[in-house]
Amino acid sequence: MDLTGVKEDEQREKNDVMPTPFRFGKGVEVDYNLQNSGEWFSIGNGRVWKLKISSKGAYSINLVFGKLALPRGATLYLYNEERTMSFGPITSRDVPSSGRFMSDLLEGETVVLELLEPKVSENLSVVQISRVIHAFKDLFIPNLFGDSNPCNIDINCSQGNNWQEESDGVAMIILGNGERLCSGALLNNGCQDFAPTVLSAFHCVDIGDNINNIDPCNDAQFGNGILTPQEIGNAENWTFRFQYKTPTCNGGEPHPSIYYSFQQATFRAGWFDTDFVLLEMNQRPGTNVDTGIRYLGWDRAVAALTSGATIHHPVGDVMKISVINNAAQSNFAQIAWTLCVNPLRQNFSPANTHWNVTLNQGTAQGGSSGGPLFNQDRRVVGQLHGGLDGCAPVLKSYGRFDVSWGMNNNGTFPAGRNPNNSLGPWLTNNPTITNTNTLAIPTLVRSTNSVCTGTSGTVSINNVPAGHNVAWSTTSNLTIVSSNNSSATIRHSGSGNGIGTVTATLSNPNTGLCPVTVDFSTDIQAGPFQTSNITVSGTAGVCKGTLYTYTANVPFGHQSEYSYSWTYPSNWSFQSQNTFF
Repeated sequence: MDLTGVKEDEQREKNDVMPTPFRFGKGVEVDYNLQNSGEWFSIGNGRVWKLKISSKGAYSINLVFGKLALPRGATLYLYNEERTMSFGPITSRDVPSSGRFMSDLLEGETVVLELLEPKVSENLSVVQISRVIHAFKDLFIPNLFGDSNPCNIDINCSQGNNWQEESDGVAMIILGNGERLCSGALLNNGCQDFAPTVLSAFHCVDIGDNINNIDPCNDAQFGNGILTPQEIGNAENWTFRFQYKTPTCNGGEPHPSIYYSFQQATFRAGWFDTDFVLLEMNQRPGTNVDTGIRYLGWDRAVAALTSGATIHHPVGDVMKISVINNAAQSNFAQIAWTLCVNPLRQNFSPANTHWNVTLNQGTAQGGSSGGPLFNQDRRVVGQLHGGLDGCAPVLKSYGRFDVSWGMNNNGTFPAGRNPNNSLGPWLTNNPTITNTNTLAIPTLVRSTNSVCTGTSGTVSINNVPAGHNVAWSTTSNLTIVSSNNSSATIRHSGSGNGIGTVTATLSNPNTGLCPVTVDFSTDIQAGPFQTSNITVSGTAGVCKGTLYTYTANVPFGHQSEYSYSWTYPSNWSFQSQNTFF
């Protein structure tokens, strides 16, 4: 990888007061697909495609897929050569309708892709990799997971004890070309309908059309306060990573083992004056997997916070918290942001559009941009724009949530404001609402993983918002025996053996004001297994006199009530069986 010019760009960006989105990698255009790259291998009930991609000296690799399409039953995994990190399984549910997809970062200079295609879905998969990002910054350094300031405070240190629920709604954002980072917050709304809107910083979008060659000094589009269709399109290809936290205080091993990434979004609104941007993710977290992610409450009151915190991802590091012990002050004069020192380029935030806040513990850096500011009631009241370098006490400026709101209490807009530059119309259908609380995502819990015609199981739902109604439905191979607002009892309908789906549909009782419903679903085995549902894994090539183990892979894993009967070549000898292997 030729990194010529990268160091010069980094130094120039460090000299600029206006925070350019933090850069960790450099991408190269490629065209790898199922036809021209990798190898295919036959297995019992299908086939596997494997491809290894290496970039010498890379600290990590992430991939941009120009086109990805997976039929039902197909799964795609990515893992590093050491098999210490993996990304997947990726299924048809995870791929946006556009087909464009971006992987998360995998540590090391080699990544392996493994596509499992069942026999019933052969030749239906499409995998086309268009860009490989070579990380020249090590975001996985032990004890730091990046080169953030040592005064940064891990969210699982004592300062974060009272902010754990709020941390569940904070995201690291990987920009559309896979090379740069910002932070953001998943917001609740007045209807509590789980629309996945994310608040971040306008300047993470206002970086010019050519996202692969950002140039604050010579590109007139950079930082000009007006978003082009291309800049908006770049933002709509962001990836949002939640729950990226070290499990202990002060970093160190192990790496965060479980975090969740979501692909792409739809641009909703943005405004230069308060440096906010609002996007709605194209995937809703937690609809079929319990992620622990939460939707954050917010407050549009004009009153300044008296204390609080900010949670963010500095320079691609694991989640950090900074503590605020003093009251915020509105900026009484315009703020000058230096885009470039030579030649001098600046833009200006108007007076009374930002909260000036002193961080009393911790700090914020590049990559923290867009991170939420919380008041003493643990509600979001702004997002990070920028500020002075260094450790606490240090002054930072956050775009004011109340000014970003932009909508009057009667639903009209003052001069110069409209839905394209206001938060209000996207966060409530009732303009008199002034705040919301942090909201947990409902989860479905099964009493069993399989049902037959003579047996039943229960699916329960947790964390239903107060007053919401729940309606239950299933696929045709399942029957609902009984149901209420908290659970449904189901059994196999007698036809259509295989995987069935149970869905809970939540609705706000005020359907006139809040008409959107949201589905949460879980799969369950209905009736006996089909051959296509089961695969056997083990060594393909064998030698005489050597013992080998083969495992039956069944949907939802082995259950105590399952029994297995094995067949094998006549010239093999059977040694032992332990349930499913």
